[in-house]
Amino acid sequence: MGIKKQEVGNAIENKLGLKPKAGKENNVKYFIDGKFILRITYPKGRGDLKLNTLKNIVKQSKLCWDDFIDLIKCPLSASDFEKIIRNKIRNRLL
Repeated sequence: MGIKKQEVGNAIENKLGLKPKAGKENNVKYFIDGKFILRITYPKGRGDLKLNTLKNIVKQSKLCWDDFIDLIKCPLSASDFEKIIRNKIRNRLL
């Protein structure tokens, strides 16, 4: 069982509260304190994501694999995501 496109979309849109721009793919931008931090592109539609596509989404989200899976499966909240990103900024990893 793979990760579905809708699961990724629901986590990004509903959990993180990001709204995608219209186009062939969904594109969202993430801001902290009004400053652009990252952009995530993910496909529209249904079905499982291809592994390479999923890896690219994880890389764009700046999360490790386990944290991204937690984001999709619910243990990771929007505030936890922000804490991870702020910590990476503080440690000059972003």
